Amino acid sequence: MAGEAASRASLDLPGRQEELLKAVVALGKPVVLVLLNGRPLSINWAAENVPAILEAWESGTEAATPWRHPVRGRQPGRQTAVGFPRKGSNARSIMLTT
Repeated sequence: MAGEAASRASLDLPGRQEELLKAVVALGKPVVLVLLNGRPLSINWAAENVPAILEAWESGTEAATPWRHPVRGRQPGRQTAVGFPRKGSNARSIMLTT
């Protein structure tokens, strides 16, 4: 889903992933949404309806390392230096000049 050859016109979750998420939340069980992606996503419905969201962001071979502690109720071992806008219209355009 990431890379120059995989551009998308929308920041929404791809395919039927949000539909699946809604079905899981509707079961009434505790839910933790773990996002393993390489680009920002619009997760407005999830932000309002899922009590815990973890962004693993391009985690590669060490995928479990950054989020295993929060899933178990412990403090995360690392912090992200990246923030994500709630919607595409909030994204900042940065122009580097020399």
